[in-house]
Amino acid sequence: LTIIPLFLLVSQIYSRAAAYWTVILYLTFEFFLYYSNQVLTEPLFTFLIITFLFCVHQFSKSSRRIPLQGILLGLVGGLAFLTRSEALLFFGVGVAILLFGKGIPFSLRLRRFLIACTVFLIFSVPYLAYIHQTLGKVEVSGHAPNILIHRELDLTHPGRWDEAKKIYEGLSRDKKRMKIEE
Repeated sequence: LTIIPLFLLVSQIYSRAAAYWTVILYLTFEFFLYYSNQVLTEPLFTFLIITFLFCVHQFSKSSRRIPLQGILLGLVGGLAFLTRSEALLFFGVGVAILLFGKGIPFSLRLRRFLIACTVFLIFSVPYLAYIHQTLGKVEVSGHAPNILIHRELDLTHPGRWDEAKKIYEGLSRDKKRMKIEE
């Protein structure tokens, strides 16, 4: 699915020939081939971010007064945030481009910005509230899922997490020592 917004984005920025080459490179790139066969968040995250960038590019040029554009930006950005928290950076840059871009009246840009941020918050606030309720603080990073997994393991198998952690730390020290000795 990622090739559709990728093709449309590149064909609008450069040309159709460049878009075809981009899609061919994307489809044959080893990294994407490997992760497309795994059940991970990277393929979905890539799809959502490229779709978000395509929407930002489209809507930054369009002067039509359709609230659906802001809703779509917030929706795709919110879903990307739920997939991986790094989407917050992309969303911030995208709506900043939308807000401070040229060629469209400021009132329309501001309206799109506010609608996109509202929809984004509708998606992100329940997740952030859950993290706050579970961890006692809001932490938007890659460590929050690890802490949640740690707590879940500790609840289902009390005390086992500490044993596994000690074994892992012992193995990592042995690996470090082996690298130093080599």
